[in-house]
Amino acid sequence: APWSLVLYSSRMRIIVHLDLDCFYAQVEQRRLGVDGETTPLGVTQWGSLLAVNYVARRFGVKRGMRGDEAKAKCPDIILVHVETIGDKEEPKTSGDEGEVDRSMVKASLRRYRSASREVFSILARHSDLVERASIDEAFLDITEAARELLDAPGNDADEDLDFARQKHSHIAGHGDDHDKGDGVQADLDSSLMQTESSRLLLAGANVVFRIRQDIKHSTGFTVSGGVAANRVLAKLASARNKPNKQTIVPLSLATSMMRSIPFKDVRGLGGKFGARIEAALTSSGRMRSNGRWHSSKSSAQTLPVLTCGDVLDMFSSADAARELAKRCEISGEQAATVLGWVRGEGMDEVKPNLKPKSLNACKSSFLETWPELHRWLTILAEELVDRMGEDELLWHRRATTLVVHHRGALRRDHLRNWQQGNVSALTPERNRQCRMPIGQEKTIEIEAHNGEKRSAVVRVPEVSQIVGMAERLLRRLESDEEGGKRQPRILPCSRIAMSATEFADLPTGVTLTTFFTKKTGEIQGQVEEPTHRRNALHQTEAPRKRRKGAIERFFGDPTAPSRTSAEASSAEFLSKSTPVEGMNVRVFAEKETNTPCPNAPLQSAAGSSAESEAAGSSHSEALGGSWDRASITAPADGDGHLARCDRCQRLVPAHSLQEHQDWHMATELQKQLQQERAGRRASPKIDHFFRKVPGD
Repeated sequence: APWSLVLYSSRMRIIVHLDLDCFYAQVEQRRLGVDGETTPLGVTQWGSLLAVNYVARRFGVKRGMRGDEAKAKCPDIILVHVETIGDKEEPKTSGDEGEVDRSMVKASLRRYRSASREVFSILARHSDLVERASIDEAFLDITEAARELLDAPGNDADEDLDFARQKHSHIAGHGDDHDKGDGVQADLDSSLMQTESSRLLLAGANVVFRIRQDIKHSTGFTVSGGVAANRVLAKLASARNKPNKQTIVPLSLATSMMRSIPFKDVRGLGGKFGARIEAALTSSGRMRSNGRWHSSKSSAQTLPVLTCGDVLDMFSSADAARELAKRCEISGEQAATVLGWVRGEGMDEVKPNLKPKSLNACKSSFLETWPELHRWLTILAEELVDRMGEDELLWHRRATTLVVHHRGALRRDHLRNWQQGNVSALTPERNRQCRMPIGQEKTIEIEAHNGEKRSAVVRVPEVSQIVGMAERLLRRLESDEEGGKRQPRILPCSRIAMSATEFADLPTGVTLTTFFTKKTGEIQGQVEEPTHRRNALHQTEAPRKRRKGAIERFFGDPTAPSRTSAEASSAEFLSKSTPVEGMNVRVFAEKETNTPCPNAPLQSAAGSSAESEAAGSSHSEALGGSWDRASITAPADGDGHLARCDRCQRLVPAHSLQEHQDWHMATELQKQLQQERAGRRASPKIDHFFRKVPGD
């Protein structure tokens, strides 16, 4: 059989799916000090319920209901609107949509992201293999922990390692496990339950129970779990007994559990691909219900739900994959995969992914004017900057790319296509990207629910920098031509979004200034990246052993065409700058290229999809337009964001002026070294003065 104990016994993994029960509702219960065991509570967004606790569900309140419907069914329910940003006033704890002006504010999930981080930090303590499935779901591979528990001395008599005596797990596929409470006393085949795979599953269930208890003790949140040999079974098992329970799926009972599972509930079959297969099977075949076969031509109301058992009965021959492929017009490989899923098979690994791949801020609203667009770009930029600061504090990295997403006015058939799942026919979304600007150092603070605070100095862009870049990218989007056709205007638009992506880990080191200042115990000649270079978001080459002449090579020949990636990064700094908040100042790269110096406007060394249309064009040129450098005014006292260097008359960040001047000193030293070498090569040797010349 495809699902055999022999196949999995030697390489079996213990995979866990953990799902926080009505997560948003639990977060609000904790924040408001509400007893979730006795008080009904729901979380709304724009009048519709996103989450409902289990007390409210007893009154018939469901997700997706309107606030007034929930109040009619449960008058005592507390309705809490998700946090909003964009307006100074906080929304009231009411589900009436009229109390929150949707056009002026946007929903923010930062409360729930913060609570989610608490939970995932606990999971990371219990396993190195944690895969984030969503804000409130995770897959874990706890095989090693289960084996350690199983191999521990004295576990032979442990009742928790016996299916018939264990007290904290339900057993899927054995009887009606949905209605049983904790402490299942199942009459199972003792010889079957004493297999190594079954004992390993039980040991894994013990580990999961401890993880759930840790989460409950640390955060107050309840979690439901599924314990199985793969992700498919674990995901289905976690939903069988909720809330605050866990379910085990023994290998021998996996098929019997899967037979009752609706086809569309299987992971990977709930979208368009699964709907296509289900439609093909229910329209061209016959389905069984209560032991009888019904024609697929029956009305939709009398047609039974397609289950995994129905599919296995339809395709039970040795050539089942080929038959399914022919019936549903899919490839043989796809058909074999589908049959494996409905049997509950799978050996896919848990892939750790706790670090977000991107940070996003978006708003869906109909915008018609530039002032409206500018306001929302500012709100989104503020949210994005806050998230970037938190991300740098938590993961010690910085985003290198800013992406702006834009969707124009909705097509007339947009809503119908969205309801039908016809994604390809939705109103198209366009995007442009550029290098993320480097901002200034700021101190941020993250506070946990228990009052503990964590602070750090991070470097994030100014809101005005991101807004300025976003506006230029949008204007560029409007002026671009694709396929010989000019793109539609960006206004009106129905959705605007920003993303920070392509993260780079932060290097460490001393500044260039320390090279010129001897300190006690410091090795003379030790040179590392200056602060602004060190914070440039490019990966530098691996450090090399110090060799003779390394100082000269570090400064390089000013006329040399090549530069290291770190030098190119620092040189790009002001070429990417945007209008600074509170100052009517714009900085742009000069077209002529002189000696490159830190923090000075130079031609961009690295482009992106938004700025690489012409090879060798500068970053700012790619964003459109050219500026008159003579019109730039710098703050005279240097207290602003920019200051003018008295040597090269260029604008540099005020906090980096000293390092910029140090660079000039180093450049002059380098020129002197070059002149001395050139002079030695041109000077005649001393013996030439004493050599006798014929005819003298």
